[in-house]
Amino acid sequence: MQRSGGEYEPSAGNGTGAHRRRPAHHASSSSSTTSNSTADLPSRLEDSDKKSILMAYLLYFMFGWCGAHLFYLGRDFHAFVSITTFGRFSVGLILDVFRIPGYVAQANEDPDVIEDWELFLRRPRSRCRACCSFPLWSRAVLQLLTALLYIVMAQAAVPPDIEYHAHVKSAVAVIAISVAVWLVANIGIEKIDFRTVFFTAVACHIILWTQYTDTAPMLVYPVILFTNMWSVYRGRYERSSVRQLKARGKWTRRVYICAGFMLIGALSTGVILLNAEVQNERGEPVKLYDALKNFYNSPAWDEMFTTFEKVKEETFRDDDGDEYDSKWDRFFSSLKDAFDVDGERRSLRDLGLPEDATDSQIKAKYRKLAKEYHPDRNRGNEKAASEKFMKVQEAYETLQKYRTLRKGAGK
Repeated sequence: MQRSGGEYEPSAGNGTGAHRRRPAHHASSSSSTTSNSTADLPSRLEDSDKKSILMAYLLYFMFGWCGAHLFYLGRDFHAFVSITTFGRFSVGLILDVFRIPGYVAQANEDPDVIEDWELFLRRPRSRCRACCSFPLWSRAVLQLLTALLYIVMAQAAVPPDIEYHAHVKSAVAVIAISVAVWLVANIGIEKIDFRTVFFTAVACHIILWTQYTDTAPMLVYPVILFTNMWSVYRGRYERSSVRQLKARGKWTRRVYICAGFMLIGALSTGVILLNAEVQNERGEPVKLYDALKNFYNSPAWDEMFTTFEKVKEETFRDDDGDEYDSKWDRFFSSLKDAFDVDGERRSLRDLGLPEDATDSQIKAKYRKLAKEYHPDRNRGNEKAASEKFMKVQEAYETLQKYRTLRKGAGK
């Protein structure tokens, strides 16, 4: 961006380190100022610490999808944003082809980059102009999209049967917004503290809570606005991510990276468990979380070896007239039935009924057990009676759910 008098200012927030030389006629006028500022700077990076543009491109083309080139250049925040947003929604990963030279220049503390940022930090007016620059607004768009994605993923990982579900989802949304905005705000040279972003999100949430039940969609905008203004005017500026990582230590960095990957893995696992579906032996959908819970409570878990022996016998029995196309189809069907993914066999067992029980028998047995274990009829033993009552009620609801689906499908 060209200023009056031929000066150039760096693009705030893009972290590309666009090494633009100022015109020769201006170099002499600012040489004294620049020399005074650079005299106080730490020594230059050692040759062993400098990054290779060839290696950066090699990692980009081989493992760019997992942010390997960004980790190599010390841009850890950038790498985590890229991984969790699918390469910054694919657009950022493609643009990295053109931005890698700037990333390398910034990591290696290229003199032109340092000079640009020294001039930028000494002139408050340049920060004002940076507020209206394209890189800052493009970063705000990335913060918005990343925050919305994190909100959806984090709230999808909240179990639906958890106590105070609505409040937990709101708290999770505040944390997700804070993390997303903070990560994107720390891409490149600007650095901002997480506490600033988090307290801003909490304050905005409290204010908006009086007007909106679900504050997550409205909360993103003021947090992004305040964070970017704070980053431009009051944020810290670090010239080289490589120098920061060297000061922090290799093992500290490895711990942070491992913790980040563990958090991503835990969140992804929660989303898959609570939202993915499997089919039982009748083709009816069952939530993966419910299927695993039912499997843990199924006879197959209690009698693992006996169950596999039965599945083996059922798979390899001689019966050419059955409905299965191959032994593999028969095997998987027997496995689903044995593992009780829909919880039907466990529910019948909890009610004390055989597997061929009719709907009328199920209803009659449920009413009998519900009356027997109702807490009001078990004074002095309410806790044990309440547990049995809830178990009977859950078993009946499970049976009703899948039998109703089966009737609707005509099975």
